[in-house]
Amino acid sequence: MIKKNKALIFSVFTMTVVASCSSPGSTGIFGGNNFNLKSLIITKILTDKTSVSSTLKWTGISGADHYELSRVQDNGSEIIIKSIIPNNTLTYNDQNLKQDSSYKYVIRAVDVKNVLLKSETTELIKAISSTDLQAAQIQDLKPLPEINRITRETNLKWSSVNNADLYYPAIVNDAVGKQIFGVFTKNNTINLNTVTSPETPADNVKLELPILTDGLAISLQHKFSVYTIKFNNKEMDKVTAIGIRQSPEVNIII
Repeated sequence: MIKKNKALIFSVFTMTVVASCSSPGSTGIFGGNNFNLKSLIITKILTDKTSVSSTLKWTGISGADHYELSRVQDNGSEIIIKSIIPNNTLTYNDQNLKQDSSYKYVIRAVDVKNVLLKSETTELIKAISSTDLQAAQIQDLKPLPEINRITRETNLKWSSVNNADLYYPAIVNDAVGKQIFGVFTKNNTINLNTVTSPETPADNVKLELPILTDGLAISLQHKFSVYTIKFNNKEMDKVTAIGIRQSPEVNIII
């Protein structure tokens, strides 16, 4: 059970958080960094399933023995999802969230005596629904491997999707089961000779969909698909929710 301080002022998202640390006969401000708690709620709509999860990151607080992380549901109820997170762990992945739902996260720094040192709450974040994100359709490629022999000069094309912010064409080497090509673009076409990503989204998005432009193996079968990407904020550093929808896969031989 956390023993709370006499005074505590909450911040929303990345605003400054101040907490008083009181003891008999003394008052003062607890020294240390702000949490800078950030949450990215990700709706992944793949060809075989849909999942909604949240990736959380924060800054360590001086003097903390551990952290406690809670999720606030749509109805306002607060659920502790991890009661003890070691003080050297500054990330957490929250699974099994729901589409069309909104969430807040609360993180608390607790010292070795179970005294609350500092707390921070994110803003309300709504998960992106699969109904808001349509899949692109690959164009000019047929699903028969013997027909789909392409070269590095090939322009891969797909249909445009209304309200899409970015596309992410991806190629997986069937022989080893590893992705070997993936870039971000605003256009609905990309050349396989591309060596850098035309667009550079926020780091938290690149962690979900890495930029890869090497390893196109000659004469081997690959799988090509394109992901439609939608953000809840056009300013990339303020994105708190994204949707990722995969197109059907097409077999190609490079």
